[in-house]
Amino acid sequence: MKKRIFHSLLSLVLMLAFPLLAAAGEKYVEQQLKAAITYNIAKFVNWPDHAFENERSPLRFCILGNIGFSKELMSLQDRLIGKRPIIIEHSASIADASDGHILVIASSERGRLDHIFSMLQQRPILTVSEMNGFAEQGGMINLVNVGKNIRFSINLDATAAAKLELSSKLHALATEIIKNESAQGQP
Repeated sequence: MKKRIFHSLLSLVLMLAFPLLAAAGEKYVEQQLKAAITYNIAKFVNWPDHAFENERSPLRFCILGNIGFSKELMSLQDRLIGKRPIIIEHSASIADASDGHILVIASSERGRLDHIFSMLQQRPILTVSEMNGFAEQGGMINLVNVGKNIRFSINLDATAAAKLELSSKLHALATEIIKNESAQGQP
């Protein structure tokens, strides 16, 4: 009788644990995808020449706040994009990140976005975040969950203001492209 109760309890615990493990596994995969997408997006961005000392200068990823995929992004340290080694660092403030090339902004920084964007104004720094509505608020790349997939939207006005050129391949993969139509061809 005790064996039967033990096996029943063990079965119940395992049945409850597997969905939790599966959910944890899905979250881990999601974080890996966000890091991989951020890395791959960087491959299709052209920075102005003055953004780097020379053609082998590192590409600096700065993380502002606590992002869910920080650990996965840190694992990309020392990989190459073209001839440039990647350096990834946590920034305590926007001033610390102002000489980076890619700034990944945590959702916890939502209340400071206006300040962050004013500090980065016209600097060649690609901004990336997973916060809702990031691109609509002036961010450049917004990572979004679409079902079980991770996609991204692009704010072309923000990238143009920073003198960053994004490949048409990125445009084709984006779920949304934000561009101020009234600015086109208007006197």
